[in-house]
This record gives sequence, C-alpha cells and structure tokens, in this order.
Amino acid sequence: MTDDLLDVSRITRNRLELRRERIDLRSAISGAIETIEPLSEAAGHTVVVDLPGDPIWVYADLTRLAQAFANLLNNAVKYTDRGGHITLTASADSGEAIVRLTDSGIGIDPAFLPSIFDMFVQIEPTNHRPRSGLGIGLALARRLVELHHGTLEACSGGIGKGATFVVRLPAIAAERSQTASPGLRPVAASCRVLVAEDIPDAAEMMRLMIEAMGHDVRVAADGAQAVEMAEAFRPEIALLDIGMPRMDGYEAARQIRAALGGRIVLVALTGWGQEHDRQRAFAAGFDYHVMKPAEPDALESLIASVVSSH
Repeated sequence: MTDDLLDVSRITRNRLELRRERIDLRSAISGAIETIEPLSEAAGHTVVVDLPGDPIWVYADLTRLAQAFANLLNNAVKYTDRGGHITLTASADSGEAIVRLTDSGIGIDPAFLPSIFDMFVQIEPTNHRPRSGLGIGLALARRLVELHHGTLEACSGGIGKGATFVVRLPAIAAERSQTASPGLRPVAASCRVLVAEDIPDAAEMMRLMIEAMGHDVRVAADGAQAVEMAEAFRPEIALLDIGMPRMDGYEAARQIRAALGGRIVLVALTGWGQEHDRQRAFAAGFDYHVMKPAEPDALESLIASVVSSH
C-alpha cells in the first residue's frame, strides 16, 4: 500500500519515469498473473487466461504495465466471493491492444461507476463484508494505463452481477520479417515520408531521425503547406502535427486523404491522448495516433510495418 501511495504521489507530481520499450503485452499479463496467483488460490477462485498465440506488441514499461494489470486482478480477487470465476482475455484489433478482465464478483451499482477510479473510493454493498485496502489500486491502475496513452474503463450489470474492466493500449504493428536475427530490428526499405510540424526544432529533429532510418523526408511548416507538398511529393507516410497554424492536422489529413486516397498512411502527432482525441483523429482519416514526442524505436517500427505491408 505504501508503494502504491508513493507511485500515485509521483504521478501527481509528474515524477514517475517510464522505461518504455517494445514489449510483448503477454509478458506484462503473465507477470501480473504470477503476482496474484497465491491470493486467487487462497480464495479458491478459478482464473481463466486466454492469450493469443502471436505476440501483441506495445511500447511500454513492462514493470509498470504489469503493475497496472496486477492491481486490476487483485481488485477482482478481493471483490469476488470465495470460489468465484475470473477471466482475462487479450487481443489486438485495428491498431489497439485490448485486455478484458471479467469477474463473477459483487458487482458495482451503475450510479457509482463514474467514481470507481477516484482515489480512496471503496464501494461496498451493505450485505457484503468489508474488504481491506485504501481504495487506491484502481486509481493507480488507470493512471498507469493513461501514462501509456491508453484507457481503462469499467462496466457492471449491477450489484451481484460481477464487473468487467477493459484496457485499451496503442499497439505496434507486427513485424513481417521472420528471418531477422534475435535482437536485431529488420531493416525497412526506403520510403517517402512527409513531416508537418510548425515548431522548427521539433521538425528538424524529426527530419534527422527519419533520415537516419534511411528514408526520403520532406518537412512542411503548417497544414496548408503539407497538403501542397503531399500532392507534389506523393509520400507513402505523412506524420502530421495536430495543432498547426493556417490549417490544423485534422483538415490537412482530410485533404491529403481526398487527394491520395488509400495509398498514403496518415499518422497523427499530438499531445492530446484521451479516447475522444483518438476517435477524432481516426474520423479525420488518420491511420495511427502517436503521442508527442514520438519515441524513435516506436516510430521506426511503425514505418517498417507500413513499408513491409506495401
């Protein structure tokens, strides 16, 4: 509990550092399962874990992500009466990694769902024995997921009907090469990349980073210029900042998509990472939603996956 409180304090003060790298989401889930296994066995629960045979690649801090899943599992164990059932599934769909945790526990009154992730909230039906804890496990889990640019939501049919928690995280496309040596990233063929960024230093950093990967790069200073360049340069990938002058990234994406159709992959670069921001980007025609600053390894993997699929 003390460690969780310290972590919440660090997050609140923006002091929690993530050591993110390309990981298989299944590893984080397996680590969390091992953590709560003694508790679930002591409670007599049946825990069913359904993971895909292929890796689900995400860009994450393995330890912190496993901590988030362990907190969710611990919550399921604690709020499920003895001999209950807990099911965890994971999948990848449309650029998202989705983890769904369902329990046969005491359930949640729908009126309390909006506050279930608040600090120190413990919702107990009057006919159930009190559970131990401070009510910070779910709050910390959501904050850790959000630090990974994901979302965590809960739903329940009501008291006595169990609960379901759903984690959604940005997924990295699987690498197609099957012949690369262990530990080595497959080399992507060169492609044309358009970068639209109105901050000169950030634009130059992106240009140098992508050129170092072996790609042909053009840089636009705003959305209107990005549209003009796209028609002349015919890029295979366009990385568009959302907040640009003259024309924002949403409108630039719509116009570029109208001009080039499905031949181009559009990537939104933004500091806005809520679910409604992601949905707005996809509605504008973007294929991917990447939080700024873009991590080099994640960006390289994304470009490599796009090139290999063309």
